[in-house]
Amino acid sequence: MLSALENHITKVMTHFGDSCYAWDVANEVMGDNAQMRESFWYTTTGMEFLQTAFKTANSVKKSLGLKTKLYYNDYNTNVVNPKSTAVLNMIKGLPDAGITVDGVGFQSHFGFSDQASASEQVENYERFTALGLEIALTELDVTASSSSPSSDEQAQQPNVYKNTISTCKQVEKCVGVTIWGYDDNYSWLSTKAPRRLRDIVRPNGAPRCTGVFICRAAAAAGASPTFHDTVIQRLAHQFRVRSAGLIPRRTEQDKHARF
Repeated sequence: MLSALENHITKVMTHFGDSCYAWDVANEVMGDNAQMRESFWYTTTGMEFLQTAFKTANSVKKSLGLKTKLYYNDYNTNVVNPKSTAVLNMIKGLPDAGITVDGVGFQSHFGFSDQASASEQVENYERFTALGLEIALTELDVTASSSSPSSDEQAQQPNVYKNTISTCKQVEKCVGVTIWGYDDNYSWLSTKAPRRLRDIVRPNGAPRCTGVFICRAAAAAGASPTFHDTVIQRLAHQFRVRSAGLIPRRTEQDKHARF
């Protein structure tokens, strides 16, 4: 089974080469209880599947001379809590097995009333960057309570986006923010109006977001449910940090993919 994992990672990385800025080598292997998720991979191989995935990705990267980054990605980890601490400790242990991890992705699925402050998020992210890791906000969306949110909920959504994206600007090694799609009709959370970018970006034909980042509709490569452990998934448009603010880029390097 592990040989099949090695073969899959090798073929995918060889095929795509440096067309992706980063690969999520492992996704959501940590459970909400701050223990390793009882997935098929973990119950069958223990930590060996995670080590094999990163070792294989590192080997392919080195043999092909690739510049692509190797990431771990997870949700509910934006602030200091038991799960984010468990992920931090897991990442700390990987170099002991001869494994290099370049960065950590924070999925950043929020609700319109989320109270996580920018300072709380920055405090957490800097625990990871202190290890020499870069970070990225990889699946940002902000849900409402239903597909027909109240005007109050719609007014709060942009503030959560702004608050979250501003944290990336404050963390030196935060390389970018990926909006998890661009239209509620094609969202994995379509019944909760997670983005409403048509309204947030250009309500009544005029931009609504100002100041900390430039608002522009994201050109999504597709939206799908969140998957566990190891799957292929190209993500949406990525915002990159610039000195003038968080400005969208549309180069080929702005692709964050997943095995």
